[in-house]
Amino acid sequence: MKNFHCLSISHQTSSLEERSQVSCNEQESREFLTLCQESLGIKELMMISTCNRFEIYAYTNDLNEIKNIVRAYAAYKWLPSQKLERLFNHTTGEQAASHLFKVALGLESKVLGDLQIINQVKRAYQLSHELNLAGPFIHRLMHTVFYANKRAVQETAIRDGQASLASASSFLTKRFAEDFTFTKVLIVGLGEIGLDVVKNLAGSELSITLINRTESKAKALAEELQMSYAPIEQLAQRVAESDVVISAVSVEKPIINASMIGYTAFQKLMIDLAVPASIDSAVKEDPSVQLYNVDQLGEVLKGTLQKRRQAIPQVMEIIEESISSLEDWSRSMQYSNSLSGLKNKLDEIRKKELSRHFKDLESEDAQRFEQLTQGIINQIVKLPAMQLKSACQRGNAEDLSEMLKQLFELDPRYSN
Repeated sequence: MKNFHCLSISHQTSSLEERSQVSCNEQESREFLTLCQESLGIKELMMISTCNRFEIYAYTNDLNEIKNIVRAYAAYKWLPSQKLERLFNHTTGEQAASHLFKVALGLESKVLGDLQIINQVKRAYQLSHELNLAGPFIHRLMHTVFYANKRAVQETAIRDGQASLASASSFLTKRFAEDFTFTKVLIVGLGEIGLDVVKNLAGSELSITLINRTESKAKALAEELQMSYAPIEQLAQRVAESDVVISAVSVEKPIINASMIGYTAFQKLMIDLAVPASIDSAVKEDPSVQLYNVDQLGEVLKGTLQKRRQAIPQVMEIIEESISSLEDWSRSMQYSNSLSGLKNKLDEIRKKELSRHFKDLESEDAQRFEQLTQGIINQIVKLPAMQLKSACQRGNAEDLSEMLKQLFELDPRYSN
C-alpha cells in the first residue's frame, strides 16, 4: 500500500478562488487522464473534482511520476507548478487510503455525511476504469470503499436526515408538493446555496422556474437542467403564481413582500435562505403562507448534525476495518507478485539453458527434460514461497521481496 499517493486541495486548506483555478469538469478530467496515460506512462490514476475539493490518486513506486503529474496538471491549467506544489497536500500509503475513505463516506465534507460525494467518487472511478487506469490496486481499493459506504449507511446515522440548508429546503419542498398534482416552484438567486437547491431538486417532477439578477446564468442553468427561467422584472408575477418560493438572493432588504402573494385558495410555501432576509416576514400574516427562515431551518438541522457527529466513531471503525482488509490483500498481492517474478526469472534461465544444451533432442526426450526441469524449478521455489507467505503474515514481506528483487534482478513490476 506504500505506493498509493493522494494529492489533495480542499476547502479545509485552500480558498474558493484557488479551488476554482484547479477544478475541472468531466471532459477535462478525461483529457488529462489520457495525457498522463499516453505521455507519462501512468498505469493507475484517478481524479476527483467537486466545488469543495480537487484530488488526484495514483498508484506508483516512482516518486518522479507524482512530480510529473503535478507539473503536467500545472501546464494543463496554465498555472505555475510551484504554486500547485504548494497547494497540494501529498500523503501516501495508509494515510492516503484513509483520506479517500473519509472523503467518500462524507467525513471530510463541508456538510458532515454529504450525500452527493459518494456519487462523485463513483463517477471518478468509472472514468478511470473506462480509460483502463483503474489497475488492480485502485480497483480493489474502490470496491472496498463502496462496501464501507454501504456499511456506514446501513449501520450508522452518518447520512440520516437533512443536514444542509439546501437539502432541508428541498426536503420541505418535496414534502409540500405531495399535496399537489402539479407544483410550481420558483427559485430566486443562483449563488452557492441557490445552486445547491437547484441541484437537489433537479430531476424531480416539479415545474421549476429560475430567476437570477444575471439573467444569462439563469438561462444557461435552466437549459442545462430542462427548467424554465424568467427575468428579475417578472419577480412579483412569478411569486404570485408559484406554490413554492425559495429565495437565496443576497440583498440588504427584502425583495419579496406580502403584496406579491396575491389571492390563492391553496397553501403557499416560502423559504428564505438569505441573511439578511430577502422575504419580508410580514408574508406569514397571510394564513395561506408557511414561511421558513434560516434560523428555523437551522433548528431542524441541529438534531440531524448531532446524530451524524455521534456516528463518527462508528464510521471510523468501519474505515479502520476496511483498511486492515485492504492491507491484508495488498500483502498477499506482494507475496504473489514476488513469487511470480522469481518463477518467471528461473523459468527464463531454464528455457535458455535447455535451448543451449538440448536443442537437437528428439521431441520425446525434449518433453522429458521439460517436465524434469519444471519439477526442479517448482522444488526450488517451494521454500522461498513458504518464507514469503510467513513474511506476509508477519507484515515484513517487503524486505524479503526487495532481497529477491536484488538477488535475481527481477522485473520491477513484480516487486510492487
